[in-house]
Amino acid sequence: MIDFQRYDFDIRREPFVRPFHFKGGSFNEKWINITALFPGEREEDCPAVGKTGSKVADPSALRHTGIGGNAVLWSDPAVFAAHSETGGNLLMSLMAERAVQLLGARLREGEEFPHPIDAIQSIVPELHRFGCAVSGRADLRPTFTLNAAVSLDLALWKLYAAQEGLGSFADSIPRAYTGAFPARQHFVARVPLVTYNLPEQELLDLVDQGHFLLKIKVGQAGSQSQMLEKDLTRLERIHRLLKDRRTDQTEN
Repeated sequence: MIDFQRYDFDIRREPFVRPFHFKGGSFNEKWINITALFPGEREEDCPAVGKTGSKVADPSALRHTGIGGNAVLWSDPAVFAAHSETGGNLLMSLMAERAVQLLGARLREGEEFPHPIDAIQSIVPELHRFGCAVSGRADLRPTFTLNAAVSLDLALWKLYAAQEGLGSFADSIPRAYTGAFPARQHFVARVPLVTYNLPEQELLDLVDQGHFLLKIKVGQAGSQSQMLEKDLTRLERIHRLLKDRRTDQTEN
């Protein structure tokens, strides 16, 4: 059963080399939410932690930490547009801590959750209502709420694996979902992200380094016609820049 005694929550702000342009907007840093769950009951096992929790499950385990990156613009552009970059991130991080508080309260009330999926599903409706209230948007997209719960979700999976003695990722997959993971890949391709403002020389450097798949962002700011014109110009420039380059990793 999912169980923890205390939690801690923190935020890290990672600045970018240059603004990241995406979906017609841009932002300058990545906010990382950090949720730590403490099964232990002793104060010395749980330094600087919050007050939520439930009965003790495994006093020997110190903490199980999950991280989750905020994606305000991706998850709800309306929220991004209505706030400063910091304000939108604060809303999502506030919801991230609220998520662990809601789950802790349910555990203290005696509810039981055999699996992380059950635990997250139990709090999503109330977390979403909280998000609608603090953002002032009754139409808040569900993706915003789910994005806010990522750090808790990862912490729960790590806690679950430790409590159940699971030794691998495959062991943690519920039997009902194992059919979705039948394939095993033997190779991985690294696909760099080409944003609107990536300098051409850096794009050439990526290709020279051996990258043969590029994820090119489209959808620049402006009206539909302006967006289309900007995207066409950008794609044409990239094509002209790379049209004579060759790779042995693809057929053409």
